Amino acid sequence: MKTSESRSRRVIHNTFLLFGSEKTAQLFSLAAFIFLQRRWDVATYGQYALIKNWVAIFATFSDLGLNALTIREVARRKSLAGYYLRNVMGIRSFFSIILVAILAAVGFLLHYEPLVQIGLVIMGLRIILDCAAGGYVYLLQAHERMGIHGLIVVIGSLIRLAGIVAVVYLGCGIWGVSSIWVLASAICLLILIFIGLSQKWKPDFSQWKWAEMKQVLGQALPLATFWSLQMLYYRVDTVILKSLQGNEAVGLYDAAYTYLNSTLSLSMLFGLSSFPIFSAAQDNLKDFGRLTLRAIKLLLFLGIPITVGGYFLATPLIVFFSSAKYISAGPLFSILSLSVVPFFISNIYIIVLTVKKPKFLNILYFSLFVLNVGLNFIFIPIWGSNGAAWATVLCEAVGLVWGMILIGKYLNQSSKTPMLRPVLASLASAGLMGVGLYFDPRLYWLVLGPVVYGLGLYFFRALEPEDWRSLRAVLQPKK
Repeated sequence: MKTSESRSRRVIHNTFLLFGSEKTAQLFSLAAFIFLQRRWDVATYGQYALIKNWVAIFATFSDLGLNALTIREVARRKSLAGYYLRNVMGIRSFFSIILVAILAAVGFLLHYEPLVQIGLVIMGLRIILDCAAGGYVYLLQAHERMGIHGLIVVIGSLIRLAGIVAVVYLGCGIWGVSSIWVLASAICLLILIFIGLSQKWKPDFSQWKWAEMKQVLGQALPLATFWSLQMLYYRVDTVILKSLQGNEAVGLYDAAYTYLNSTLSLSMLFGLSSFPIFSAAQDNLKDFGRLTLRAIKLLLFLGIPITVGGYFLATPLIVFFSSAKYISAGPLFSILSLSVVPFFISNIYIIVLTVKKPKFLNILYFSLFVLNVGLNFIFIPIWGSNGAAWATVLCEAVGLVWGMILIGKYLNQSSKTPMLRPVLASLASAGLMGVGLYFDPRLYWLVLGPVVYGLGLYFFRALEPEDWRSLRAVLQPKK
């Protein structure tokens, strides 16, 4: 049986592997993002952001729940790799072609300008390539080979950055930038095929059976609805803003959310790294509950200072990177920062429900999606883009309360994980940092803030002996 320290080592190492590669990839993506914002006006960037968000929504629909299913099953039985690879590649490739056709119809039916309609089709082609690559990505995640997966993400982001800079200087505009996304996906697919062959992961379509496909699809679909609803829930703001406020509002909102998303990804990567661990421990309720509480505590330690820092540094951060023409995105960033802690914790109750009761996720995120749409239509006419941000914060708060209620019985299985004092210590540490930010909100706090917060955690004794043991296990070199 794996010890707490060895599991902590695996989760934290995998999280930092993913985080390091994801941060490197995000630096390239952020560089491309800042480059486009400085080269294009806000309205043009808004058109590009609309295309990007629509494609992201449809890309999530193409998953069909196969990601969670493959990781969950292959993490248990590695011999199933070939079985899931051929079914994932076959099902998703077929479905992706249908999605690209629907994506083209969406642009026409919503009466978008021709520039956006064609851009949707061009960038939509990456869905087909990403669907074919998905099977290999899922296997890498199931085998906890986060470093390889992260490296491929970095390569794709670097190709996009170089390609975007090149086509914009050549005067190709939105269509050229959309084509670069397709090129990056094609190159990553070729790399993944090579890695798969080296690991002897072969789809072997000669063994394709319709009955087998239906069985896999039947197991995955309960998870599919959730992932699609979750993406709709997070991306619908920009679609509604386009209809109610126009391209410039989309550009400002996407700018604020893009900066915030660079921190939100930390909790998503932690969830991805810990998913196989939760799956393996699902039959031991006491151990499962203990893992859940410790994961929640860690994400609270990380999310609380990010909320405080993001709230006070939003405007200077955006003006520094994106220029003064995006200064109106500063208040949006401040408001959205209030959703950080609920978002961080959501990645834990999502994992728990995915393992234990995936159907509950469908109800939860369908309700949050409906609530978000309703609040957007109420708030945006009153407060504009700020209304969309407040709708997100309110929905995240509702999701946090509901999600914790749903997983409450699993948390009750573990009473030996202290929560109150560590959380209060984290709040006090973040409060000290917040006082400094309030009186002098300048960007040097990006470096000084974590130091002040870390010292606060130490002096307020936020870490329990078990946390120190886990930390030592992570920092010690492997034997």
